[in-house]
Amino acid sequence: MAGSPASDLHGIMRNVVTDPELSTVGGFVTVLSNRDIGFRYSVYSDVLLDWPRELVGGRDLQLSDKFDFGASGENDRFSISQISPGYYDMNMVAFYLLKGRLLIVFHGVNNGPANKCSVFPGVEPSEIASTLNEKLGFDFAALCRVMSSREGYSSPVQRTNPEHGIAMSLYCEANTMPKVKPAAS
Repeated sequence: MAGSPASDLHGIMRNVVTDPELSTVGGFVTVLSNRDIGFRYSVYSDVLLDWPRELVGGRDLQLSDKFDFGASGENDRFSISQISPGYYDMNMVAFYLLKGRLLIVFHGVNNGPANKCSVFPGVEPSEIASTLNEKLGFDFAALCRVMSSREGYSSPVQRTNPEHGIAMSLYCEANTMPKVKPAAS
């Protein structure tokens, strides 16, 4: 696999994780969490949307503007999702690139420092959890939500109420988050 995009990414990401001399890395965000029970990485899904058609020509965005967010071309079904293990205090985190069907896992040996990067291409959103379990050799209990915007799913909203001015249509590609139990009455 030498020289392939996946192996190049593998080498780059390994250096990012293990090199303490790196002062900043563009595109990465560090999230710290303080929980009484323990530490667990966040779960998120970034979705790219088109600039609203109503705001062409460099016009400034106003708080009262009414517009539709959608996706077309390169933004259609594009998202990057961070996947957390279901257990606290695990030194593992995974990322999923929907457009490329690419699953990337940072991990260590026996829950040691996350100094390894494993890349799994061609993974469908519905196969994220089972792929992590199979490749890592244990039940990762993946907490993930993969959202995207699809071309044609967002359509103009009737502008009858000025308080309802933004239209957005998101599609859930995968969701392994536990269901919330209803509060006891």
